Amino acid sequence: MDSLDSIIVTGAEDAKVRVWDSEGMLVRDFVAHRDRINDLILHADAARNVFIATASSDSTARVWDIKGWNTQVLEGHSQAVQSISVDCNTRTVTGGLDGEIRVWSSICDVPDGILPLCNPCLLSFQCDVYIYRVCALGSSKHVASGDADGIIRVWNIDDSPAQLSSPVLTQLGLCDEDCVLKGHQAAVMALCVGKNNRLVSGDAVGAMRV
Repeated sequence: MDSLDSIIVTGAEDAKVRVWDSEGMLVRDFVAHRDRINDLILHADAARNVFIATASSDSTARVWDIKGWNTQVLEGHSQAVQSISVDCNTRTVTGGLDGEIRVWSSICDVPDGILPLCNPCLLSFQCDVYIYRVCALGSSKHVASGDADGIIRVWNIDDSPAQLSSPVLTQLGLCDEDCVLKGHQAAVMALCVGKNNRLVSGDAVGAMRV
């Protein structure tokens, strides 16, 4: 579920996206994927075109206009896409059960709100474990991933497919000399950026860390 202004959007196991108004009335719904929707996020560009980005167990992610008429397919994952995020440069980031984190080109300022049919993958990172959550951090360079082993990693998506150096993590309010954040005893199922650019995480047994 995500919300923007007076719009609330949800995705479900029936593969449908539902758009609600602020009073909880259903405005529209549409079938978005061939399998369940695992995550979604709303984004508005500078022209106030509103897009819905969805991640699904059908191994794809998609970007939709708010009416569900126009879609862009993000293909490349070999297993379920579990999480999707959009950074401040409107690049889409996805993570999946194939252990891949993928960064896709920008969706901003689309002419007339019409999305191109495909979106190229700019770069990817490979882990040896399921990725359950990705989160674009405050800057345009950094993405965090949470995996099945309870580990959070922070990646540099602008320079090279490598983890960040410790000084950058310190600036983000994170700390670990190996640039890997450990402490969860179960799979990391939630990641978000809180106040002062602090990373907040939650795991499968209900533990939360900042």
